[in-house]
Amino acid sequence: WEGLITDGDELAFDCSLFGMSPNDAKRMDPQIKMMLSVTWEALECAGLDQAALHNSNTGVFTGQQVSAIAGWRPPFGATSGDVPGKSGSMISNRISFHFNWMGSSFSVATACSSGITALDAAVESLSLGECDLTASGACNYLGQEVLSIGFNQLGIISKTGTSRSFDKDAN
Repeated sequence: WEGLITDGDELAFDCSLFGMSPNDAKRMDPQIKMMLSVTWEALECAGLDQAALHNSNTGVFTGQQVSAIAGWRPPFGATSGDVPGKSGSMISNRISFHFNWMGSSFSVATACSSGITALDAAVESLSLGECDLTASGACNYLGQEVLSIGFNQLGIISKTGTSRSFDKDAN
């Protein structure tokens, strides 16, 4: 059981909101676009003033699946601009860059524990006073059916649709 994005919904991205051209947005890994969008939404939901956070000591801590990034290919062939649009480390960096945040920018890929590992690093950074505010999240985009099929054959796709990684109730 999976949450599927169909009909190119992963390409639905307001590139002008993030100051990039449609061509640059098309070439960018869907996970970066997803994380930029949900960070914007999180700031709105929290009632935080984005302009007031410019140059602030705000850190970004993200988790993602390496296989998802490695499996995604830009639709128009490779260029030098693909490096910042495709590298897993760039998920947190693109968020920091867009919002002009000066705190730590940390991306981690630890498979099923990526999200909790990123959150743990964010909490530790706050408790040590390294950052005044943090944004933390995780994403996983299986852009090719071969990944979904392989995960299913390995028996690691939950039959109930509930993720319980490393839990005694995992299925």
